[in-house]
Amino acid sequence: MPMANFFGWKIMSKKRVALTEQEIEAIKNYVNNPNKKLIEAKQFLDSLDDLRKAKVIPTTLVAFEVLKTIHNGIEHGFTNAELLETVPTSLGHETIELPVSAVRALISAWDDFRYSASPKMEKSFGIAGKKNARKPLTKLDLQKSEKYYTRRIFDLRIRARLEDRKLTVAQAVEQVADEECVSTQTVYNAYKKHRRKFVELFQEHGLPIN
Repeated sequence: MPMANFFGWKIMSKKRVALTEQEIEAIKNYVNNPNKKLIEAKQFLDSLDDLRKAKVIPTTLVAFEVLKTIHNGIEHGFTNAELLETVPTSLGHETIELPVSAVRALISAWDDFRYSASPKMEKSFGIAGKKNARKPLTKLDLQKSEKYYTRRIFDLRIRARLEDRKLTVAQAVEQVADEECVSTQTVYNAYKKHRRKFVELFQEHGLPIN
């Protein structure tokens, strides 16, 4: 079954629009930016903070991800100051080489666990979940997977345009699904869910997104 029919997409014939010099330069600058990992880290932590504000995941999980981002970033040669710029401003500005709120969240949860009359680590750290709903850790893993699939689709298509190749969304979906050993429907659902947000993120860098 053709991919377009599988997803229920309409097959439309469009005349290809050539990239402008500015668009080509924007793609090159983004793809070759030595701080691309910092940009991606900030986008990721900001997205987690949005989930925290919406009460989808607890602050403790964001704190763990902040700590991991800074730790791994330093190992890859970024400075502490550069990495602190990736931390959502809503988490505060006072630091001890790490976001104070991240450390405070971990200490608070740990103390609650240690001194509770009926200690339960999942409850203390806010990762127990409610009744039959998905647990926050499951939600976090799902968000990371979905956003990774979506980013890969955009990355593949952007690089293809830079090489003067046409790569359709359907083709990119198929490639990502094959790489990650998941169904094309899983990848497409993730893309459909997060596409609009990624368009906004990439447009901030002047990238030609369509």
